[in-house]
Amino acid sequence: MITLVEQLSRRPGGSMRTPTLSLDEASHYIHSFITSTAEKARVEKATQRQRLYQCRGDGEMFEMLKKVFESEKVIELRQQWIEFAKYNNVLRRTIGEIATCYSQPAKRTVKGDANNKAYQEVQRISRQDEVMPRINRMAVLHRALAIGPRMRQSPTGVWEPTIDVVTPAKFHAIRDPLDPSVLAALVFENDYSLAGIAAPDAPRWTIVGWTETMFMTSDGVINESSIVPHDHGRIPWLLLTLDPPDGRLIDEDTGEDLVAAQKAIWFLNVLHLKESKSATKQMITKGDLST
Repeated sequence: MITLVEQLSRRPGGSMRTPTLSLDEASHYIHSFITSTAEKARVEKATQRQRLYQCRGDGEMFEMLKKVFESEKVIELRQQWIEFAKYNNVLRRTIGEIATCYSQPAKRTVKGDANNKAYQEVQRISRQDEVMPRINRMAVLHRALAIGPRMRQSPTGVWEPTIDVVTPAKFHAIRDPLDPSVLAALVFENDYSLAGIAAPDAPRWTIVGWTETMFMTSDGVINESSIVPHDHGRIPWLLLTLDPPDGRLIDEDTGEDLVAAQKAIWFLNVLHLKESKSATKQMITKGDLST
């Protein structure tokens, strides 16, 4: 087991750089990865996919209208129908049809009556029967997820288990610089607001990262004060992917056909509703209507 700095300091032959990278250099590598054009495009693609799945892609549909039509008046007349044309979400429906791993209630047990009783209580508190079907759906939708079991403190001060499920729109899988299919760290972006903070420039964004040997949190640069060593022996989070790595950790392309289908159907719905309202020709029935 090696530290992140040591992992980033390896040469192609396997030997270690001397001296190894500094924390500043490791921080720069992570920051450069997160802010790279390719990673920003990947995050935006995952964000768009999640929005469309949740019927929240009004902005994407408006941009599509602007690409297809040039006249501002034509765009305006169709834009007003976007929110009413969300029916028949083919992306959501298809994901629901494919993600059938938990179509039947799952039974999870461990050996020993006492252990099993405790495990059943953990399942109940962490709501596994509800979380696992969501993991199934989101994994089919995004092809990759970050899953993290943890303990959290309730408002009453009681510690309880929970399971976090994070889509690729909210995390960065930092790869080994020598092998893009090897995970070096998982980094999450957290937006937060604290009670009592009134200063307009107060930090509201932070990154939280895990490696095999340390936990790091920072609103900017990673340094000694932002690192807490841990002895889990692995990254506590699980990077779940439906397919083996193919030169990259996250498959961002599979499923884009369903995204395109959802956009196309939504677009056609907009056109249909608009023309239904503005059509000047009316259906007239002629002939003998007695039979």
